[in-house]
Amino acid sequence: MFTEYDLPQTRKVAKKKLNECRRLNRIIGREPMALRSPVLSDMPKTPSNGNKTEDALIQRTDAEKERDAIMRALELIPTTNGQILYYTHCTGVERPSDYEISKIIGYEIKTIQAKRRDAYIEFAEAYKQGALLVKADAERYLASI
Repeated sequence: MFTEYDLPQTRKVAKKKLNECRRLNRIIGREPMALRSPVLSDMPKTPSNGNKTEDALIQRTDAEKERDAIMRALELIPTTNGQILYYTHCTGVERPSDYEISKIIGYEIKTIQAKRRDAYIEFAEAYKQGALLVKADAERYLASI
């Protein structure tokens, strides 16, 4: 099954998607902007380039949907591999070291690293029904970008 995919490129794409997790969590964690009543004033109105509150709510909703899709994919892969990717990409402000992850999960560092390589492929398969899988012949297309 894996022979038709470019595994190194698929791992890169999966890692790039997972790296968005902390940024998405920061966006979701922001306090929603409070809606304010309009203020009447005799000052000239400055031109407005959109509704900032609405834009912030849309950005937050989009971030929640994307983060939920990532979490759903992590739940679909084997527990240990999902935990490795979760601790690597989705927790806290800073990425924990492999040593810290090995203490949490209970595996050796080398085992964590080997399982992570497989977990990226499993994540790519699980995320939106394989949307991150890179076909082997797509290598030329990606090089041209």
